[in-house]
Amino acid sequence: AAVADCCVRGATALDAQAVATVLHAHASGGCAPAEASMRALQQRAATLASDGDFNPQDSANTLWAFAKLGVPPDGALAAALALRLADGAAAAMKPFELSSTAWALAKLHTVGRLPDELATAEVVNALHEAAAASVAWMNAQASANTLWAFSRLEPPPPPALCDALLRRAEACARDM
Repeated sequence: AAVADCCVRGATALDAQAVATVLHAHASGGCAPAEASMRALQQRAATLASDGDFNPQDSANTLWAFAKLGVPPDGALAAALALRLADGAAAAMKPFELSSTAWALAKLHTVGRLPDELATAEVVNALHEAAAASVAWMNAQASANTLWAFSRLEPPPPPALCDALLRRAEACARDM
């Protein structure tokens, strides 16, 4: 209880990287934060994302953590992350961040936990466009994970993007 109380009180002092790291650490350990801590972390993350303080890695790590825990981000956080992704954060992502984000959205979708704010054509199309621009730099895992994710999200990716991701995964696998 003392640790949870400390997290609730201290959440407002955390920067974007710290919030994402705390959530990522919980997910890596397979244990969600206590309810009050999770609420405080989500509120802080929503504020930071809304203010533009979440960079692409913070967004990717935060979404990955929620997907790994099987817990949807609340409405305010989902809306803030969706806006960031649709307004350029997806385009700025490195290939691993992009594949991690796409995987997280697809994972939440497959278990019926993807918030409506993130299940929009604007968000998914922004990921499609970012993937098309970065497929040449993806490794086998990133291209395969992205292809899997896009096969589960709506709208579907353009066929040329699917072909490019598949070719990239195959090329990287041959080089292993």
